Amino acid sequence: MSANGWKICPKCKAKIQADKDAELLKLGESYGKVDSQEYLKLANEASKEPEFTESLREDYEFYLDEYYVLDIDYVCSCEQCGFKFSFHKKIDILEETEMEK
Repeated sequence: MSANGWKICPKCKAKIQADKDAELLKLGESYGKVDSQEYLKLANEASKEPEFTESLREDYEFYLDEYYVLDIDYVCSCEQCGFKFSFHKKIDILEETEMEK
């Protein structure tokens, strides 16, 4: 299997979004409690769109062997947070076809 693509990691995305939510909460809580320069600084930071990087490497393979068994392999892992997921399944396509009738 070789690397077939890169995506945004779901765990990293959730953390970045949670950090952004905390930043917005801090902004709201600071209103009227900090001087105007500090508030503008916080507002400027809070208004920036979160940056998501494609750190999730995906490797996958689908093939039909000589016995008409579909072999599905999928693995992904994040180089930033260490998240990993794998999926493997074999399906006899002749049996699946018979089951549909």
